[in-house]
Amino acid sequence: AHLEVPAPRAPCFLAINKKTGEVIWEDNTPFDNILHGQWSSPAIGQVNGKTQVYFPGGDGWLYAFTPEGDGEGNGKLIWKFDLNPKDSKWELGGRGTRNALISTPVFKDNSVILGVGQDPEHGEGVGHIYRIDATKTGDISPQISDGKDGWKDNPNSGQIWHYGGEDVDGKLTGKKGDLLFRRTMSTVAVADGLVYAPDLSGFVHCLDFETGKRYWEYDMFAACWASPMVVDGKVLIGNEDGMLIILEAGKEKKLLEEKTFNSSIYSTPTIANGNMYISDRSQLYSIKVTE
Repeated sequence: AHLEVPAPRAPCFLAINKKTGEVIWEDNTPFDNILHGQWSSPAIGQVNGKTQVYFPGGDGWLYAFTPEGDGEGNGKLIWKFDLNPKDSKWELGGRGTRNALISTPVFKDNSVILGVGQDPEHGEGVGHIYRIDATKTGDISPQISDGKDGWKDNPNSGQIWHYGGEDVDGKLTGKKGDLLFRRTMSTVAVADGLVYAPDLSGFVHCLDFETGKRYWEYDMFAACWASPMVVDGKVLIGNEDGMLIILEAGKEKKLLEEKTFNSSIYSTPTIANGNMYISDRSQLYSIKVTE
């Protein structure tokens, strides 16, 4: 399965009537360009009063469709965006620089935020996160073909901002060539104008929602598969060492508390009815949230 897609002609994206189970439309746009698998989940957004459905493809592209399709059983594409630099390469076992999509798109203010990643068994590597203008149409990738086996800047680009790749001048990391952002499996959390984005290597990044500017980076010293939850001015995020990290939400980095669980935390904390629900690899916990 790592060398070929078993059924490349099977639909990659489906719209199904939730009451009857009837397939409304299907689409197999990634076709045999799937890198490794179809890992992510779809999301929806309301753009200027019209619904869009976001399907992260196994080829590393994000696709926006109309919910009703084309009326003939096929998907109707609104826009598409390549979340990898055009010079990136896919190589087996995580050795390359092109990544798939594992996290779920987050929609806010007519835009979508999404990062790239790989199977955690592939290890660490360069990653990217984008905020995309969802009001556009067509191919809105940062670059498009120049017609001469090369690439050029896309005048119709939907990129609002990009964070990731290498720190070419070392201004943010303190060392030229260090990675700004690594592969991620985590869905970002957006709250009060800030984006909280963990990467697989265990770094939690706080970015400005409007500009993508980095305010801080927190090292959890353990891999992160989970997604953050922001509640009551706190950022909650679990890691592979079984630690629930509690950070203060805001532009200043501040660790509030660490809670130790019995095993790795791959789940996202959920708050409901005065309780926090979270699971590690062996148990589900319900923890009373104090005032």
